[in-house]
Amino acid sequence: MLSVLYETFLARAVEIGDHAANAGGVTRAGGGVGVGTDGVEFLRGLEEEERKLFRAAHDSAKATKAWMNDVKKA
Repeated sequence: MLSVLYETFLARAVEIGDHAANAGGVTRAGGGVGVGTDGVEFLRGLEEEERKLFRAAHDSAKATKAWMNDVKKA
């Protein structure tokens, strides 16, 4: 049973990471992540820990993109 739960978590984490990296990078008023209409239903289906993972992955992707843009300017 442990291996099934582990594999399920990994598959879900990959899916969440993919959505987070492709969330559009647009922020809404109040600081929320703008995900467009495609991602809204996905986000509604996340539980609290999954939302935390989504936020961390999204913030990381944005920070990496900003860093890469800074490197290109230098």
